[in-house]
Amino acid sequence: MKTDTCTKCGETKALEDFTRCKKSKTGYRKTCKDCRRVQQRKWMDENSDHFKALCRKQHLKVRYGITPEDYDVMLQKQKGKCAICDRHGQSPGNKRLLDVDHCHKTGKIRGLLCNRCNQSMGKVKDDIDLLKKFLAYLISWEYRD
Repeated sequence: MKTDTCTKCGETKALEDFTRCKKSKTGYRKTCKDCRRVQQRKWMDENSDHFKALCRKQHLKVRYGITPEDYDVMLQKQKGKCAICDRHGQSPGNKRLLDVDHCHKTGKIRGLLCNRCNQSMGKVKDDIDLLKKFLAYLISWEYRD
């Protein structure tokens, strides 16, 4: 069994305890997986604002093809409110941002929704006929004795 010594903790460990690295002469990093994990968590804690902004930027770009600035423009157009129920997305008591609502068939962005409205849309799978049935059901109960 091949081993290497971690430069961080000084322990000699099996190569499986090190992550692969193409740039290294041995093909493995010089720090073990455990030390690397601690190092990464420390960096994330020290740079949490940067890390969160980077994650958000990548998420918006990869998932929806928009930038944080595009999101902010949409949010401003909607006056910071959900496009369906008019509740505010991010307020002092609510840290959650509004969700990007999009058509699952075309990928086109429709607007920004609060989590409750976005989940409701997802559950009915954008089925207009089903939504009409929901509405008819609620109306029929509204006029019962």
